[in-house]
Parts: sequence; structure tokens; C-alpha cells
Amino acid sequence: MTTSPGFPTVVHTGPTALPPTTIAASGPAPTIHLHRCSFGTCTKRFKRPTDLARHQYTVHLNMTGRLCPIAGCPKSQGRGYSRADKVTEHLWKKHGDLGYRKA
Repeated sequence: MTTSPGFPTVVHTGPTALPPTTIAASGPAPTIHLHRCSFGTCTKRFKRPTDLARHQYTVHLNMTGRLCPIAGCPKSQGRGYSRADKVTEHLWKKHGDLGYRKA
């Protein structure tokens, strides 16, 4: 019987028994998250350090202040957005009639 490391061996039984075969495992390889959030009891992990930094700024440090530039919009005052990409998303979703488009 021949086997390959990491692959299951299938043995056929019964009246039409076939020689053992090896089946390759399917599915994507597991994702390794190397960057762990160090705030309190947070258990989030991220593949990229930039994703970790964004998480810490938006979730734990509550960084806000990016406002919609359109006068009269409810999002042009108050707390605003913590991420610039969310302001951009807001502009094309809510103010597409003014020429803002998805990048």
C-alpha cells in the first residue's frame, strides 16, 4: 500500500475491490494571522499590520472627525467617520447625483 504524507488513503472493499488510492485534500490552505490586537481582551488577529492598525484606530481609539464635504448632509457635522475610505463610500452612495462615483 502506497501513501503520501498529508493525504488520506482510501481502501475499496467488497466484491470489486480495487487497489488502495490516495485522494488529495481539497479546500484552501488555512490562513495564518500573525498580527494580534493587544488592546484589553480583544482577540482579533490580522494578516497585515496595516489591517491591525486600522482596527485599533477605528475600534479601540475611536478616531473620528472625517466629515462629508457636502453642506446640509447629516454626515457633514457631528462625529463623522473614522476612516477616509468610509467618507469616499458615503459620497458615491449618497451623493452619486452630484457626480461622485465608485472608484
